[in-house]
Amino acid sequence: MIPIRAYFRLFTGYLRPHRKKAVLLSIVLMIAIALQLANPQLIALFIDRAIDGAEVSSLVPIALLFMVIAVVFQLLMVWASFLAEQIGWSATNELRSNLMDHLLHLDMGFHKGSSPGELIERIDGDVTALSNFFSSMMIKVVGNGVLLTGILALLWVESWIVGLAITVFTLLALFGMIRLHGVTVPWQKAIRATSAEMYGFVGEQIDGTEDIEANGATGFMLDRFAPIQRRWNTPIVRGWQGRA
Repeated sequence: MIPIRAYFRLFTGYLRPHRKKAVLLSIVLMIAIALQLANPQLIALFIDRAIDGAEVSSLVPIALLFMVIAVVFQLLMVWASFLAEQIGWSATNELRSNLMDHLLHLDMGFHKGSSPGELIERIDGDVTALSNFFSSMMIKVVGNGVLLTGILALLWVESWIVGLAITVFTLLALFGMIRLHGVTVPWQKAIRATSAEMYGFVGEQIDGTEDIEANGATGFMLDRFAPIQRRWNTPIVRGWQGRA
């Protein structure tokens, strides 16, 4: 299993040239999270005042502020997604260039043993899968981590019993996710490996379509394709189960 430290080095290494956008993304996310935490407090304030029999004129500003915060939050999340995608694609394009440079310096023995379609899938398909790592890492992992911390802090302030119960549940859930990491990662690696094998085979057959048809080898090639397809289907189904 790849250690978390390796992911962190990869993330920071390719993110460093885009640190200005990353800082801006962090600021936008922090503001969005603060607004997300503030809105439930406004709802609580609105309900408390309504129960106490407050005038409608005193409730309207709270409702308007709630709607303004909700709209601003959505706009900030759109901006954050835009910045994250920019960072993700820029970082993965640099990774593609480095990977291509590495492949071009390998000996001919490696290239003879690897089909063009397989190499294309490794350079483009595998790296495209990593674009989600770069673009969503800040929003999904860091952002939700900060949001979760803020929610737990508010729960502890409201009721330490509820805060303790939810904190224990959160720690157990995190422990379970870490344990599942070791199960699902091999499935994802198998998906990428079999995907490269399949696209490599398909690329070869497309290049040789005229020769295959001229020699009446269509059925033979389909028979060769079937086991590759089955090997590809198995890890994909497991990967879907792991995501579910």
